[in-house]
Amino acid sequence: MLIEGTMRVPLFLDQPGPGAHLLLGVDGMPTINSQMPWADYPFLVLIPPAAMDGPLPLAQFGHGLFSDQREIVWFEIPFASSYGYVLFATDWIGMHEDDEIYVGAVVDGGHFEDFATVVDRQMQGMVNQLLAMRMMIGGFADEPMIQLGDHAAYDPAQRYYYGSSQGGILGGTYMALTTDVERGMLDTAGQPYNLLLPRSADFDAFFEIISARYDDPLVIAYMLALAQILWDRVEPTGYSYAIAHETLPGTPAHQVYVRPAIGDHQVTTLGAHVMARAIGAAHLDTGLRDVYGLESVAAPYSGPAALVEYDFGHPPEPLDNVPARACGDPHDVLRTVPEAQQQLDHFLRTGELVDTCNGHCSFPELSGCE
Repeated sequence: MLIEGTMRVPLFLDQPGPGAHLLLGVDGMPTINSQMPWADYPFLVLIPPAAMDGPLPLAQFGHGLFSDQREIVWFEIPFASSYGYVLFATDWIGMHEDDEIYVGAVVDGGHFEDFATVVDRQMQGMVNQLLAMRMMIGGFADEPMIQLGDHAAYDPAQRYYYGSSQGGILGGTYMALTTDVERGMLDTAGQPYNLLLPRSADFDAFFEIISARYDDPLVIAYMLALAQILWDRVEPTGYSYAIAHETLPGTPAHQVYVRPAIGDHQVTTLGAHVMARAIGAAHLDTGLRDVYGLESVAAPYSGPAALVEYDFGHPPEPLDNVPARACGDPHDVLRTVPEAQQQLDHFLRTGELVDTCNGHCSFPELSGCE
């Protein structure tokens, strides 16, 4: 069963759509729009058939770059059905499909200062994500539409976060801020943005636009560095330290695992290593390689944070500042691997990271190499 709805949230922008500016009070902190204090944003809830037999765990799904909440239908139905989860999602506005044309126009228009509006909308998007979970464990849990006979479709006490790609990246911020979720898996994630972008095939088109207007590579590097100063307010670089060890006031202890795919064309594994070191994660030994700065640990592991890598038989990743492009892109392959799905399910339910690969998480048959 798929439920489509809208949720009403406090609006901290001057208007709900792309190009909005964050409103600040006299103290410099975000303030609610006095003229339009509320805005409606859509959400989806996916209830698999297994919910007929009893309440299922609840998992919030974070979608990818310039995509939307419908990823839970496109990609996650098999996982929800096979392992028994009620999934829900709302849009990561700021990096949502509605924002793609606007971001391109900002880059092409020669007014890069307008990029601040992209980050401002991402900040509203983070508010929306946090409140979506609050809605699901609050009033929505009593909605008649999710009552299946003598029980509800899900148990609000069992609540988790699972993000992939953009949802994994911004999931780092989410997991540092959330007061409602203690356990999250961040697939194909990384940080910071100014490291990820030049190494991402997703941004080829944007760099073509930038290069047409700014032909000096040093200028482009300066622009990314300046953009990063804005991004630090919402992307995990400003928050990773607080996920597992130096938690923010009022937040519970969090347990977060970062899971990259070696050779990823869209989110470089190097960014996942940076994220893991910032979190203070251990490195689960999956028989592949050591990771600089991370202590290697064996499965089963139940610590506060860990990195676990999967390999798909690609050639070595580039050492310079360009995307990996060899063979097929493993970015969306990781979430389809049965061993990865089993590992995700076990972690969300128990908090324990187990080795489902028999000591070697390598799947060269899925490389896409000729």
